[in-house]
This record gives sequence, structure tokens and C-alpha cells, in this order.
Amino acid sequence: MGFMATNTPLDIKTSSAASSPLAEGYPDALGQSVAVLYAEIVGSKQSLKRDQDASRENLLQPYHDSASSAIEAHGGSIFNISSNSVTGCFASARDALEAAIAMNQVFGISNEKKNAQGLFRLKLGIGFGEAIRDQQDIHGSVVDTAVLLASLAGPGELYVSESIFELTRELPYIHFEVANTWNKRNIPEGLAVYKAIWDTAQDVSAANYPLLYIRPVWKSAQHNFSDAWKILLGIKDAPWKGQQELEDILPDRSLALIPKHIDLALPIAAAITTFLREKAGIPNGEDSAPVHILVDMGPYVKQGKVDTKDLTPGWETLEPGYLYLTEKAFALLKQKSVLSETSLQRVWGGQTLYQVHLDPENQTRRAKRFLYQKTLVEGQHEPCFYCGDRKHRPVQCPSKDIAEVTHALNRIGYISIDELNRLFYGYISGDSEGKRSPLTPDLAAERSPDLAACGFFDLKRVFQLRFFRSIWNAADEEWNKIRENRSQSEGGLVWLAQDSLRVSDLSKAESILANAMEQNLFDYRVHVVAAFLHIEKNNLREAERRLNEALNTAKTNLQKSFALLLLSRLSAITGNLGKACERIQKILALDVESVDVSYQDIVFKFHEGKDKIASQRLVKLIQQNREFYVTALIDPDLAPYSDAICELLNGIFERAKEDAEAAVSDAENEFALSRVALGRRELNDIQLLKSKIEELVKTDSYFGYLDISDHASSIISLCRDSIVHRKKEISKILRELDERLEKNLTFVQSYPYQTLINPCREQLATAGERIRHLQASGPALSQEQLLACHSLQMELSQEWDRLESRFQKLENLREFFKGVARFFKWSVLFIGIVWFMDLFIFPLIIYYTSALVSGFDGFSLPNVWFYQKTFLVVGSLISAIVALFITMKNLFKGN
Repeated sequence: MGFMATNTPLDIKTSSAASSPLAEGYPDALGQSVAVLYAEIVGSKQSLKRDQDASRENLLQPYHDSASSAIEAHGGSIFNISSNSVTGCFASARDALEAAIAMNQVFGISNEKKNAQGLFRLKLGIGFGEAIRDQQDIHGSVVDTAVLLASLAGPGELYVSESIFELTRELPYIHFEVANTWNKRNIPEGLAVYKAIWDTAQDVSAANYPLLYIRPVWKSAQHNFSDAWKILLGIKDAPWKGQQELEDILPDRSLALIPKHIDLALPIAAAITTFLREKAGIPNGEDSAPVHILVDMGPYVKQGKVDTKDLTPGWETLEPGYLYLTEKAFALLKQKSVLSETSLQRVWGGQTLYQVHLDPENQTRRAKRFLYQKTLVEGQHEPCFYCGDRKHRPVQCPSKDIAEVTHALNRIGYISIDELNRLFYGYISGDSEGKRSPLTPDLAAERSPDLAACGFFDLKRVFQLRFFRSIWNAADEEWNKIRENRSQSEGGLVWLAQDSLRVSDLSKAESILANAMEQNLFDYRVHVVAAFLHIEKNNLREAERRLNEALNTAKTNLQKSFALLLLSRLSAITGNLGKACERIQKILALDVESVDVSYQDIVFKFHEGKDKIASQRLVKLIQQNREFYVTALIDPDLAPYSDAICELLNGIFERAKEDAEAAVSDAENEFALSRVALGRRELNDIQLLKSKIEELVKTDSYFGYLDISDHASSIISLCRDSIVHRKKEISKILRELDERLEKNLTFVQSYPYQTLINPCREQLATAGERIRHLQASGPALSQEQLLACHSLQMELSQEWDRLESRFQKLENLREFFKGVARFFKWSVLFIGIVWFMDLFIFPLIIYYTSALVSGFDGFSLPNVWFYQKTFLVVGSLISAIVALFITMKNLFKGN
């Protein structure tokens, strides 16, 4: 499935020398697409006669210098200077074109100074294409094209290739005409030549200079960095000494340097950051120098001074501690082969910039840790009770404006460490000295500074008013369940008092509390709100007294635990860690299961020097609630132990990543084995899970890898459940077919008229063979096998429906024959009895009757045969009717 594909940080399109047709001749050279400018210097016979005493070299030297300066000022490199030509190479077609125009303008000015109009002029040609460049020269057909174009041009003219025309046709101050070359010889077939005509009023001759701009980021800096920066600006032997043309200290105390060569920008920047780290006492791997460093190429020197007014990058989007290259500087440095592409990353800072790691080895350590633990809480005040920040007092704490539940820490868990550092840098940079500002409750923008702000304030949520509202009416519920509750407006004086505190109306809160205490002095909530009031009034001794009152009036273990937790917090911010630990132990003795209390106990264990125990408990806590991974990563309280904790968290992260990779591998194998058994619905569900995994892989986050493991397990479960379901489904179909076949075979074997049933026997035998063939296809349980089962079931069902209809007819025929036989049997029996009675019994009866009545005078039985025939007919008819009745009765009884 390829779930764990990785992305390279930067895709730089540089042609490989091995792939170029020129590579065989220049195996060590670098191939790339460049613009080549060829300038041919031509002069008149009059000029040569006037200066016949001077050598040609001395005569052309100023012109060579002017041409070279124009090329370098526009970011080009000079590769060849001969007696009458100069060749330059540019990464940009526009730079090459502007350099050519500037060169032409400089030659015109030079001629005017010598009072010799037309003394020397230029024939210019520019081509664009692939070239092979080594340290001394440039090779390729693009060079030949530039030379040819210059030879076609007239003095003072500029001819360009079609590629240059396409790349620069949108420039407003230049237009192009198709050059008239019909009478020229040796022009390759298909070569399109354009003549460039420019606006003479357009000044493109302003020289470009390399700029190294170092801007301190004060909001993310520690106090001792300010001293280090002052030393840097005032030191005589500065790291850039002797390597700069100009330097300037700007009003915002930024440093602007004009290096002698752009190649020097990177080593100077590295030396400056090393100097700042040493002077500020920043250990390796812990943090970087809080400065923005930018390198650009442009007209940054005016009237002999550094001018950076046109430099407007989006500083707020750039992370400090890196060097950033503009596209022009990047192209020039790449051309000079001084960049290691492995240490580059393309970023956006108001324009496309390239981020450079000045110290890749240190960057490897830096990339695995959160950089702003100390910076988050630095300020001029005492630690805020609610959040620990020193930039504001409790009465101004922004946490009072945040919704009770933000899930910010959970969202942060899906962010990589690099993205996390950028997120919090944006928050720190935008923090107006810790003043309260509206926050987005729903955090719709998941990468906004509001997410970082809510994440920071959620670290100490259990000490804040919003958490107190969440447990307002809690009785004996479990702490870990109610911590995610959202409060409902309860009303009452105490509720109104805390709501007044929320909006920092202390006088109103105090007035309401006075009335509340008169009504119910034994409500622990009254004393908790009073403690919060005194905390915001900076009366911590009275706040502690009120919290002790709350502890004494608390009725449940949960209420007592909350009062003790606030007392522990109060002791911690006043420096009494022993008392804070003691109160945490009292909460643990109350047997209240609370992840928040467990975390505070872990923090104090680190402060007590019990790192091993604290680390073991932290691992268990993270396994219980993964949000504490994020909490431990960014919590300023753990900043002194960041080395040990980062090592611990990195280990947890790597294990989660390894588990995710193993789970994905297992899911891939299971999917490959089970794919044939999956239906459309299962495939859609798995595809959805695959998409989620691919998105989570991109986050490179701890929560992401945990979810990847869960999704991979879901894929495995889907595959295995599908196999079980498919097996049951196929087995059911085959069982139903077997049962129906057995039933039909039983009928065939028991049918008495085999002549009539033989064709059906052959048909059932063929069906049985097909069923056995399907059963013998193996345990693949594939989708094809299921479809074959369904197909066979439908086919045999239709066939057997017709066959069973025929069986019914045969069964009816057999029943008919049985009924006829039964009818004849009973008919023969009853008629035989009638005949027996008529032939033997009836005559005897007549005889004895006649003998009996013969003694009576006048009595006789005339026509006896008539009566005998009548009995015979009537008896036979009755016998047939009775036989028919018995037959029908047996028939219905059988049915």
C-alpha cells in the first residue's frame, strides 16, 4: 500500500552531468540550464588611428572592466575575457538581458566621457539552454548560439534566441522584433533570431550587491542574548572583519552587511551565529541564536551607503535560527557550487525563500526538541498563578477568556516538532507583551497562533477559573471523567462572583462574595472564589488562608483534592516546593484518580532530583493519556530537565513510529492475502483508512503514528472479519446446495418408475459434479469464488426449480396410479362380495323364504331373476362408490 512514503525537503532541478551528452568529455562538470551572454567589442578605424600609440590591451581594459562589472552586478559569472569579447553566464534570462542593456548603456557613457562618440561599441548575443560548467569555462551549444547571435548583430544591437524571447517577452520596458537575417550566411536551419529594443529611459544599470541581513528576534530571545548582541555590534574584531564592503546598524538594531563576494555570506553568517551562541551561553543542541538571517542580491548600495528600504520579507512567517536565501541569491550561489542541497528547504516568507541549516549536525539535535519552553514564560512579573507566564499578572491572564475545553493539546499532538516550533514562534512573535487579546474558541485554523496560545494555557488548566467551573457541582464522580465537562450557568451569588472575576471586575466580585459568605459560609466554593480574588489582588497569604478554609469545608474527596491542588500551586509559585510536594502527596492519599495530580507529582519528582522515578511514571502517564506527551514536551516547568525529557520523549516517539511502520507492514501483508476475499464495501472502508494513514504520515507526529497503528489494526480486523464472513457465506451456499441435491437424489432413487426418472438422475449427477468441483477449488475464499458460488446457486436453483416442478408432476402421476390401483382393488373386493351374495347368498335367501311362505295361500315370488339382477347392479354401483370414497380418503390423508 505504500503508506509510509517519505517526502524530500527540496526538489532542485539541476541536470545531472551523467545524463548530458556533454558528460563524457566533462565528467566532473555540473550540467544546468543557463543564459549565456556574449559581448563582442568593435571599434572604428578612426578610433584606432587616434590611439595608435597605445597598445590594444591598454585601450580596451576600461571597457573590459565595465563589461565585467555589469555582468557581476546582475548576478552573473564571468567565464571568458579575450581581447575583444566577454562571456558571462546567468541563472536567469532576465538578469542576462538586463546586464546586456546595462553594458550597452555603460559603453555609451564611457564614449561620451572620452568625447569620442562611437569610439567602441558592443555587439551582443544571448542564448539559453543546457551547458556544462566547470571551474574555468562553460561548454555547450548554447555558447555557440550566443557567439553566433552576437556576430549577426550590428554595433549597439542585441540579438537573442527564441528561448530568451519566450522567457522575457513580458518585461514592460523591452520589446522584440524578428531580426532580418535573410542575407546572412551560416545560420542553422530553424534558428529564430530576435532583436531586443529597450526603453532608453529605463535605468537597469543600478549595480546589484550581495546583502547579508541579520535581524535579532527579541521576543523569542532570552535576557542574556541582548548582552551578546550588544557585544557583537560593538566588538572591534567582528566575525565579518575584512570581508565586507559596507556595514550598517539599522534603527531596529539589525545588522546589514555588504560582503565583498556573495560566496562570503554563508561563512560570515555561520561565524556570527557561533559568536552569539557562545556569548549568550546557549548550549549546543538546546537552541539556536534568535536571529533572522537573510541573503539577497540587489541594488542595496546607494550613494555609498547601505539601503535596505526595499527589503520587505515576511519576518513573522520565518523561524529564527536559520539563514534564508532569496531566489536570486540561491541561483547565484548554486551557480558557484557553494551550496549543499541536502541542507536546503523551500519555504514561504512573503516570497519564495530557501532555508539553510548553518550547522546541520546541531540541526539534527535541534529538530527533535521544542525550542521555546523558557521563552514562553519569560517576563518582568512574578509567575502568573493561572498559567505561569511572567509577562502578565493573574488579573490580566488570557486564560480567563478561553472556553473550558479546547482540545488544543490534542490538536498539537498531530503536529511535527518542526511545525510545532514554527507555530509557537508565531505565537511568541505576535504576543503583545502578554496582554489579553481575544482568542478563537473553536480553533478552526489549526495552524494559527491561537492554537499555540490555547495549548500553552491548557498546560495549567486545572489551576484556572474555567476548570473550577467544570467541576462546580461535581460530587463523587471520577476526576478524569469530569475534567472534560463543560460548565452550565448555575446562577447564584457565588457563580456571579466567579463570573465577575472572569471579566476582572474585582470590586464587584468582592461585593458579591461578602453577601455569599453571609448566606452560606460553609460552601467550599465561596472560599475557592475568594482565594482566586485574593490571588488576582496579589494577596497570596490571604489566598492561602481562604484555600485552607475551602479544604476544611469541602465535603467530598474530589473537593478536598481540588483545594489541595490549588494550595500546592500556591506553594510552588512562591518557591516552597517542599510544601507543594507534601500537598500533592495528601491528594494521592485521598485515593482520587487524577491524571493532573499524577502529572504534578511527576514534575515535583524531577525537581527533587528523582529523575528515574519521574521518567518511569511519565511514560506510564503518557500511555494512560497521550496528551501528556505534548504537555511534557512544551511545559516550561520542565525546561531545566529538557535534555532528559527530550531523550525520553524522543524514545517514545521513535517507538510509536516503529510500531506504526510495523503495523502498516502487517496491514499491507494482510491486505495482500485477503484482497481477493474483500467485497466492495470492505475495499471502500480500507481505502478510506489508507487515505487517513497517508495524511497522518505527512504530519510526522506522535499522535499521527499512534493513529496509524490504530488504523492499520482496523485494516487487519476488516480483512480477517471479511475472511470469516466470506467463509461462512460460501459454506452456507454450498450447504444449501448439498441439502437440496440430497433431497432430489432421494426422490429419484425412491421413484418406482425409473424409466420416467432416468433423465433427471443424469441431470442431478452433473450438478453434483459441479458442486464438488467448486468445493475442491481450495480455501482461497476469494471474491471470485463467492461470485462463482452465487452464480452456481442461481443457476442450479433455476434448473432445480424446473426439475422439481417435473418431480411434482411425476409424483402426481405416481399418486394417480396408486389411486387407480387402490380404486380397482376396493372395487373388485366390494363387487366380488356383491356378486358372491347375488349368486350364492341371494338364491338361498329366496329359496328358504319361498319355503317358509309356501304354506300361505296365494303367496309366491314371481320374477326372482329381476330382483337378483337389480341387487347385482345396485350392489356393484354402491361398491364402486364406496371404493372411490375409500381411495379419495386415503389420498387426502396422505397429503
